[in-house]
Amino acid sequence: HRLLWADNADAISRLYAGTPALKGDFTRTGKRTKRGALDDGLNSLQRYYLNNFIDADRQEGMDLLVGNTDFNLVPLDYDESSRVF
Repeated sequence: HRLLWADNADAISRLYAGTPALKGDFTRTGKRTKRGALDDGLNSLQRYYLNNFIDADRQEGMDLLVGNTDFNLVPLDYDESSRVF
């Protein structure tokens, strides 16, 4: 039961945050380990990186796929006077 619960938490966390769930060692064994704390620290660093450098591009792509993009706000790189209708 614990392993299934922990595996499910890891799967959901990977989809949402890009890393396995934190404190998975406690969920699986009922004990907090030094290795688990180290893994959580590394996962937290990875989440920080993903959140600050990668997720904005992913979110922009998802918004584009689901039609949640306002194309009127996209800046134009050309002169409006040369536009052909």
